[in-house]
Amino acid sequence: MPDSKVLEVYRKIIFWGLLVIIAVLPCLYTTKTFHLVLIKTVFLQLALSFLFFVWFLKLGEGEFIKLPQNPVIIPFALFVLYAFLSASFSLYKYNSFRSFFSYLGYFLLFIFVIENVKKRWQIRLVSQIILITAGFICLYSLYKNISFLKFNFWKAPVYFNFFGNPNFFASYLLAVLPLSFSLFIYSHFKFEKIVLFILSLLISLSLLLTYSQGCWIIFFFYFMLFYIGLIINYWRKKQLLKSFLFGAFPFLIFVVLYGVLFYSQGPVEKYLFPINASLAVRKDLWGSAWQMIKIFPVMGWGTGNFHIYFPLYRTLESLLIIESPIVFHAHSEFLELAAEMGFLGLTLFLWMILSFLIYTLKVWLKAPLAWKKYPLAFFLGGLGILMHNLISPSLRWTAIAAFFWLMAALAVSVKRVISEEERDAVFITLKNRLFPLLRPVRKGLLYALAIVLFIPLSLEIIKPYRAETALKEGIKAWDKENFFQAIVKFEQAKRINPYCLSAYYRLGYSYRMTGNYQKALENYQALEKICPNYARLHYNLGSLYQDLGQFRQAIGEFKTALQREDRVFSHDRLREIYFELEK
Repeated sequence: MPDSKVLEVYRKIIFWGLLVIIAVLPCLYTTKTFHLVLIKTVFLQLALSFLFFVWFLKLGEGEFIKLPQNPVIIPFALFVLYAFLSASFSLYKYNSFRSFFSYLGYFLLFIFVIENVKKRWQIRLVSQIILITAGFICLYSLYKNISFLKFNFWKAPVYFNFFGNPNFFASYLLAVLPLSFSLFIYSHFKFEKIVLFILSLLISLSLLLTYSQGCWIIFFFYFMLFYIGLIINYWRKKQLLKSFLFGAFPFLIFVVLYGVLFYSQGPVEKYLFPINASLAVRKDLWGSAWQMIKIFPVMGWGTGNFHIYFPLYRTLESLLIIESPIVFHAHSEFLELAAEMGFLGLTLFLWMILSFLIYTLKVWLKAPLAWKKYPLAFFLGGLGILMHNLISPSLRWTAIAAFFWLMAALAVSVKRVISEEERDAVFITLKNRLFPLLRPVRKGLLYALAIVLFIPLSLEIIKPYRAETALKEGIKAWDKENFFQAIVKFEQAKRINPYCLSAYYRLGYSYRMTGNYQKALENYQALEKICPNYARLHYNLGSLYQDLGQFRQAIGEFKTALQREDRVFSHDRLREIYFELEK
């Protein structure tokens, strides 16, 4: 087979692999909703690993690597490199390198899209797949709501969705809504306009039902932009009545829907009224994150390590509101990045996103009329996710982050297609040093190496999710107070993933309940090495020392717990010990 045909086969595999990711990733359940191993993160990492090895094999068939010139790729590469350096110097390398590999995966996704989506029909097909998937997810979620098949999340009634957290579902909808509405505005076919308008309303309704107030504000921002654009468009055509009716109708629908939701009775009220715990929690988390930033403002605490150090700066107010012993995110991507990677990492991130937004806006302004719908949609989709992440951690979750970088990559691909059609495309061309070394025999060895490396990498990717499955089975037994069965499952989770924090925590308690104090102590001490700052750990460790009669150690642990969380339980335990010691 000639080399050109082999190259084309590899390109097709990568392109159709990207389509599979776009179609399947949003539809996978998360462990928040269903007990499944193949959730979004493991699926994306496996898919990107496979595409990386295909791309690696493709290097043996081409003399040059060509990427469309764009201002995003350099700051993105520097950001990923800085994440690697931050992880290398971190005290908790497991968390840091896990975060680094997430960033590396998004960078690979970006590269695969801009290199392989280069035809007009490919842009159309990718957009159609995004919208078809979004339509299916919205219909299915609404069907579950209508049938009253709801699931509980953090003890609050939540409408069913494929993202677990309704805020993440809303963030995903913010990415796809501009695409459906932009295609609707620029479409010249009546049937297509009707379908896209219905889809836009369906996505909007699903967005409203997530009860995400931040996303509602961004939705209203979207609406006002499109509304003003329509008014200007019809005004230019001197169709004043049409502009008023067309613009006012969806506006009135929005007002009516909001009014119905606002004045509805029941649990919805606490999400709608402005005085609620959600905003108070966020303000407190932001304050704590800012205290972390002030300690190491330049380099940060290490990528992925926010939840390790956060308890040192957690305030009393957050303890009164948040029952969870572990807070994983700052609920502001920008503050969390500054805390983990310092202002240097935040600067690289801001350089990245500003490059994307300015570049995409320029593409939209200069694009021919037939192409304007795509860069406008990708600009607003990316901007919406970024705006939401001022108050949300959704960029820390696989599907949302992947779709954000998909928006950026598709904007670059649109520019490439336009430039190639106008014959003024500019590329970054790199000479492939691997190509002259790979003769037929060596190519066979390259294929074998790719296969051999892919298998252990896949097993390593699946590990945390196999451990999570065992952990959930152990929690079921724990809830029934079947501690012996729970211990078997927790030990299995710990064996699969030595950094499964919850397994250590629950093992310590389970062993204590069954009288095996030595094993309980070993698990608590192991947990202290990888996650030392959480009060519940020190409280349980103090309780164990108290049971063993080691009062000096127990007092030290309870005092440490009180430094992290000023809780009445630790005071009670200290009072009991001092009473026993007649102090």
